[in-house]
Amino acid sequence: MFLPRTTDSAAKFSIPRLVFYGTSYISQCVSVQMGLHKPYEKVSTDSDPFIVPNLSHQLMFVRTQVAQFALKAEENGLTKLLRQAREADERSYKEVFNSFHELEPDYVDHYKNVVGMKAWHLALFCYPIKINLKEQRNRAKTNTNA
Repeated sequence: MFLPRTTDSAAKFSIPRLVFYGTSYISQCVSVQMGLHKPYEKVSTDSDPFIVPNLSHQLMFVRTQVAQFALKAEENGLTKLLRQAREADERSYKEVFNSFHELEPDYVDHYKNVVGMKAWHLALFCYPIKINLKEQRNRAKTNTNA
């Protein structure tokens, strides 16, 4: 995600570029809709609630919950990097999310069909290792107490 220059290199050598998001589909959907519609600009104070449009559920925020860099109209180093990263992501082969369809089906569909991005969801691929370690510790305690 934060290496936008790799998109051109991958295209040059016909290498499919994948982008991994450790976040969820819902966070990306909210981020995209906030960037497109800027609903925080339509409220008069920081404490007035606004609803993020074009989502399956009514998600309400206040302006103080929006990242400060998103509120500023002028481009700075961070916003330039984020814009370049988003443009690179849009040109990538697919995006991979640490999520699964059953958890957030409305937002998986929204991301693929409304936002128009190709994406895969892979979830829990690291968790079995943690579970096994926990089970091993529990077994060790049980064997020690016996």
